[in-house]
Amino acid sequence: MDTSVFKEFTTNINTVDKLNELLTDASEAETTSFASSAKHLSASIKGKVSKKFEEIIRNLEARNELPKSPEDRSKFFEGLKEYLQKLPRISLELAFNPTEKFVNKISNFLKEGSDSTPILDIQVKPNILAGTTIEKDGVFKDYSYTTRLDQILKQKYSQRTNENV
Repeated sequence: MDTSVFKEFTTNINTVDKLNELLTDASEAETTSFASSAKHLSASIKGKVSKKFEEIIRNLEARNELPKSPEDRSKFFEGLKEYLQKLPRISLELAFNPTEKFVNKISNFLKEGSDSTPILDIQVKPNILAGTTIEKDGVFKDYSYTTRLDQILKQKYSQRTNENV
């Protein structure tokens, strides 16, 4: 199956939460595809999925790129869900709850030089104080202030211990 059309669905998807919403929309569209006798799927899913998803489906129908039979549409949506599950993911721990603007800046930075936008799995961990921890493909990097502070305190404690000896 040609997956190039699936990229349309990912233009504004950059977090796990948004990815899960898109997966839910795809499942709803697949289910509705079998249950509806409407000529256009976009009419059947109206109000059941996000407006952006509905708009993409309408555009695909206008370009005749959405399969017409329920069985073929089911394969299309299964392929879409499979494609979405394979998008690269990066786990971030931040000390604060980021704004959407902040998440978009991180996402755009990470997308530079890449064919796809990585999906960010953001966890808020106030105990890291500042900075971030990053995990991608099993590689973990710690840029948190807590780690740096621990290093400084250990060094200071070590110096004091050596002075007292």
